[in-house]
Formats: sequence, C-alpha cells, structure tokens
Amino acid sequence: MSQTPPPGRPDDGEGRNPLEDLLRQLMGGMPPGGGPAGANPFAGLDPAALQAAGLPGDPAALGRMMAQVQQMMAGGGDGPVNWDLAHQVARQRAVVDGDPSVPDAARRSAAEALRLADLWLDERTALGSAGATSAAWSRSEWVEATLPVWKQLAEPVARSVGEAMATAMAEQAPPEMRAMVSAASGVVRSVGGAVFGMQVGQAIGELAGEVVSGTDIGLPLAPEGTTALLPANVDAFAEGLEVPLEEVRLYLALRECAHARLFTQRPWLRAHVLGIVEAFAAGIRIDTERIEEAVRSVDPTDPRTTRVRQALADAGAEADVVVLDHVARSPEDLADELGVPVGALVRCHLLLVEEEDPSAPTATRYGGEPDEGPWPPLTGGAERRGAGDAEVPAVLVLAPQRRRVRATDVAGAASGLGVTAVRAAAPHEVLALTGCAPEDLPPTGLPTDALRVDVVLVDTALGDHAVLWAPAGRPGTAMSTSYEELMRITLGHPVELA
Repeated sequence: MSQTPPPGRPDDGEGRNPLEDLLRQLMGGMPPGGGPAGANPFAGLDPAALQAAGLPGDPAALGRMMAQVQQMMAGGGDGPVNWDLAHQVARQRAVVDGDPSVPDAARRSAAEALRLADLWLDERTALGSAGATSAAWSRSEWVEATLPVWKQLAEPVARSVGEAMATAMAEQAPPEMRAMVSAASGVVRSVGGAVFGMQVGQAIGELAGEVVSGTDIGLPLAPEGTTALLPANVDAFAEGLEVPLEEVRLYLALRECAHARLFTQRPWLRAHVLGIVEAFAAGIRIDTERIEEAVRSVDPTDPRTTRVRQALADAGAEADVVVLDHVARSPEDLADELGVPVGALVRCHLLLVEEEDPSAPTATRYGGEPDEGPWPPLTGGAERRGAGDAEVPAVLVLAPQRRRVRATDVAGAASGLGVTAVRAAAPHEVLALTGCAPEDLPPTGLPTDALRVDVVLVDTALGDHAVLWAPAGRPGTAMSTSYEELMRITLGHPVELA
C-alpha cells in the first residue's frame, strides 16, 4: 500500500495527520505511533510543564481526567447529538431534587382529573375527544416518554449548527491548515455531538423539574394518544396559590386535554409544528464577521474601560466594569436587560466652562485634591484650543436617563463653586476631549490630558434607587454602583435639577 498521503492532506512525514492524531489521542483513540488504545498519553510529560499550562501537575490525575472526557465522547453514534450522553445527563438532572415514584393515590387523582376535564370539554368544544390514555408520570418517566420528540426537535438544529461550524472553521483556517482541519472534521463533529448532548440533556432535565403535563410548553412532547400529569410538579406549582390543590389539578388537566384534542383532531398540526423547527434550523449560519466584531467590542485592553477600572480601584470602590450581552439600542432596552427602571441609569453630561471667576472660593476638582489657588481665566471654548493648549475646564453632571439638563440650571447650581457660565459640549467635542461618545461617557476615569473636570454635580434624584448603572466608556459596558459611592468616587456635589 502506498504511504503517500492523499493530495492536499498534511502529514508528519510518516503518513499521519498530526491534528487528527492529537484529537484522537485525547478522545481515546490509538496513540500516535501505535501503542495500546486508552494508554495515558501524558505519562511521559514533565509535571512542571503541565502546571505551567494550567493543568494538573500529576500526569496520572490528568490521565484520569481525560479518561472521563473519553468516556463522555464514547457512544452516541455518528449523529449530530450524542443521545446516550443527553439521556444520561437528563436523568441525572431530573432527580437532583428527588424523584420518588408516583403513589397509587396520586395516579388515581390524576386519572380522575383528566377524565373530568375530558367530560367538560365534550360540552365546550367542537373538537372531539382525543380518546387518550391518561398517565401520571414522575420526572424521570417524563424524560423517557418525551425523549423521542426531543430528538426530532433538536437534531435538525444541531445538524445545521454543526455544519455551519465546520464550514466556518474551514473558511477561517489559514490556507496551509485547511486540509488538516478538514481531515480532522470527523473528530470535531464527535466533540460537537457530545457538547450538544450535554446541553440538550441539561435542558431536558431542568424542564423535567418544572413541567406539569405532557404538553406544558406548547409542543406535542407526549406520545400520541396520551395525556399526562406530573403529580410532584403539580403539587409544587399549587403551593402558595391559595387555591385548593384539587382545583389546580383540574385546571391543569383541562389544559392538557384541550391540547391533546387539538393535536389529535388536527393531525397536520403536529407535523407542522415540528416542521417549523426544521425550517428554522435550515437557515442557521455562523456569521464570523459579527463574532469578530463582538470580540473587538469587548477588548479588555481598551483605554477607556481601562481608565474606568483603574479609577474605581484607586477609589477603593466595590463597583467594576461589566460586559453586557449586547449593545443596547436605547435606555429602555438597557434597563430591560439589567432589570432596573430607566431612572436608575446614569447619564453623564459634559458642559464646558465659558467663563470663570478668579475671586471665587477654591473648589475640589474631579477625582483629585482641592486646588491651591484660583483658576486662571479662559480665553475661549474647546473648539478654539489646539492639541497642545491648556486643559479645557468643564463641569460633569450626573443625572437620570431622560432627565433634561439645562446649561442655565447647571450654571446656577455651580455658581457658588466659581462657575458662572457653561454650555453643553457638542457630541464631536465630547468625543475629541474624552474619546467617548456622549452616551458612553463614564462618571469617572476620564482622560486628563485635554480635559479638566473641575466640578461634578450629582442629581439627588439618583438617590431614589438602591442600585445605579452608569456607562463605562464604550458600547456594551457598564458599571454598577450606588448613589453614595457615586458621590464619593467623583467628589460630587448634590443638586436638585428640575
């Protein structure tokens, strides 16, 4: 047999694909160069090198850890989801909070409720009886009964995501690596199947502890011709409702029987619902450009967020910069994501000082110590200053989102601090002086090379909220704080803005 690798397939000089060998070695296949399958591939490695890589220093411990991974990857067939693993994870999760067998009395109560519900529907709907068999399931029994439908629902999605990932990997790999990546695609798909199996199994197990019937989530999960209740979950659902358990059980049985009639008397509906999922899965694509854009947007080395983090640390603040799941399109969108009212969102307004009174008393500057003397007179606004000119004096106003901030109100509030006239900085001025868009302007950590924030005014309306969220310098980031801490870290002065 020829030892020449297929055209375009990389090898290590001995006819082997090094990437494929590495993956198979980790996943439990034959070690490179031969040897017994399942042998510890880390036996000859230096413990110090393992520890330097953030791994256990004991090769035997690392081997046991990888054996568990290999066991997880084993089985499941060649499908897009490792269903053996999904079944195992679902069963384990379903019994975390206990899952006793359904007592006979509970089975009789469930059957009676389903029978009464079906009789009531005979007089209230034109849809005929489903003629279904009633059942009372434990959580584990629900997992077993619904798993076949979960396979129909999850496999199209997993298959499309797996294919999209393989395509994206091949497209993004350097030209010299594409053949190697392609040759190892089978092992990569196996890993993907295991990951999907764990995710699907976890989701099914979680639902098993929450659903109260076979069609509770609106999908035809129960086998055709079956109506079912989960007595343990029905009891948990009824707790605290101040309604007798019998009435709650009858209501849930009524809903279950209505779903069963709908799917039975309209046979096309079940296939239609499952087909919608398949159609959705067929359109799944992985937009690598958006992924790269998202990664760039949360660059932890960005100087704007770095300055904010440093300022918070220097002030001994408990707050820190957090990265949000997405860039909010509006304050309302951001408030919904954070679970707070819009009034708890801080908007930072930058106003430029037009005139200063040299005879005014000394004020405490933003983020620093009190000045030693009166401020020098200004010669003009920021638009008339060059890059090498003196710092531009400014006032920073912290107010709730949607609160209108007028320059005249700010000047009046700051007059006792030596500021007699201010104007709102234009968006391009805010960007030029701080590097931030107006909506991303943070309350602390602003650059001091071109800007001198002499006064910080904090609207007392912010004190109505226990938790405040302020911008952190760039889109998709925010910092959580309190009114008291905000006053402290900014050396702010409380004011009431109309």
